[in-house]
Amino acid sequence: MKRYSLNLVYICAILIISNLSLAQSNVSFKLSTLSYQFTDVQPDLAKLKITSDGKLAFEPGLIFAFEGYASSNAALKISQSFLVDKATHIAGSTQLMIKFRVAKSFKHSLYIGFGPVFHYRQTWADMENYIDEPVYNTSLDWQHKFSWLSGEIEYNYYLGKFTDLSISFNHVQAESIGLAVGLKYWFSRNPEEVVFHAQVFIK
Repeated sequence: MKRYSLNLVYICAILIISNLSLAQSNVSFKLSTLSYQFTDVQPDLAKLKITSDGKLAFEPGLIFAFEGYASSNAALKISQSFLVDKATHIAGSTQLMIKFRVAKSFKHSLYIGFGPVFHYRQTWADMENYIDEPVYNTSLDWQHKFSWLSGEIEYNYYLGKFTDLSISFNHVQAESIGLAVGLKYWFSRNPEEVVFHAQVFIK
């Protein structure tokens, strides 16, 4: 049932994105850096931990995303992340969300997003002293979790007609939040915003 629901979500996303691709759209490439896990963890297994309890850790990786805008303030976003988790295992997530611009001032803008996500990682069960975590399901050598609700907070700084500096807090790991930094490249952008920044630059 979950697999059917997830496939349905992705089919709808592809259809919607194909219709939005001629409107405002962009791709982003970000580096994932730090993560914080809210629930109890197994600190002895966290090889990349920063704090002794293992909740704050370094989890390097990449996040790729595409956004298609239905209006200047609302977009549909699909993203894919690949990272090395705190136990030095390969992990990732596939995420679909609706994003809204909640604030804008000069070159600064702030967005929030909500939507379903599918998390997965190489199983930790092969590690000594691992205690099974009920939050994950296990299939062969992988652990995974599907959630209907995930979120993102994103700050963008206008660099030019086609690029923004983008910093975000993402839900790329189950029951945790991660910090990512990168660039957003616009295929097409609201002409009013481009003209506004050009006028400010000329002045």
